[in-house]
Amino acid sequence: MLTVKNLEVSYGAIRAVHGITLNVEAGELVTLIGNNGAGKTSTLKAITGVISNVKGSVELNGENITKMPSDKIAAKKMAMVPEGRRVFAGMNVRENLEMGAYLRRDSEVQQDMEKVFTLFPVLKERLKQQAGTLSGGEQQMLAIGRAIMAKPQIILMDEPSLGLAPIVVESIFESIKNINLQGIPILMVEQNVFLALNVADRGYVMENGVIAVEGMSQDLLQNEMVQRVYLGMED
Repeated sequence: MLTVKNLEVSYGAIRAVHGITLNVEAGELVTLIGNNGAGKTSTLKAITGVISNVKGSVELNGENITKMPSDKIAAKKMAMVPEGRRVFAGMNVRENLEMGAYLRRDSEVQQDMEKVFTLFPVLKERLKQQAGTLSGGEQQMLAIGRAIMAKPQIILMDEPSLGLAPIVVESIFESIKNINLQGIPILMVEQNVFLALNVADRGYVMENGVIAVEGMSQDLLQNEMVQRVYLGMED
C-alpha cells in the first residue's frame, strides 16, 4: 500500500531524516514512535508532499509519488490527520466534514458521513456548532472524521493523543482501531508508545532521524530498549 525507501529530509543544511525505509501493507495499522525531534513529523510531511526537499522514494500502490504536490497526493486518496487537529475553526462541524469530501464526485458522501456519526455520535449532536468551539477531544474526532470523508486508501495520523485527557485518548485510540478494522490502512505517528503499540500491528522506533528498531508491536513491547527508554521500565 505505502512503501518508503531510503527517505532523506533536509531543512537547508540540517538533515532531519537519514535514509529511512518503512512500509504499510493493505489493512495494516503501523505506528512510527519516538521522542520529539526524532524526525517522525518530517517523515509524514515528506510522504504527503508538504515538503519537497527530499531524497529517496515514496510509493502509493506501486506509483511513485515522491515530491508530488500535496494536492495531487490527496487526490490519490491519501488522507492526513495533522498534529494539533487543524480543523476549520470558523466552519461548523458539517462544513468541516464536507471539506474532507471536496474532491469526491460519487454518490456515497452522505452514507460516509453517517459512518462518521456512528463512530463519533457527539459530532452529529454538534453539526451546526463552530469547530473552534469544540473541546480538544471533539476536534480530534472531527479531524479524523474529515479524513474518513475523503474515502481514503490510507490515513496518516500525526500525534492523535496530543493535548488530550487520558480518558479521551483511550476513546480516540479505540476509534482508530475500529477504523482500521474496517479495512483502512493507517500509518500513525505517536509519542504515547504504550497505547500506540497496543493498537498497532507493527511499529518502527525512530531516533535522531533513523529507524532504531522495528518489529511486531507485541515484540516491541517486550524489547528491552523500548521498555527502558519509552515505557519507563527499569531492569
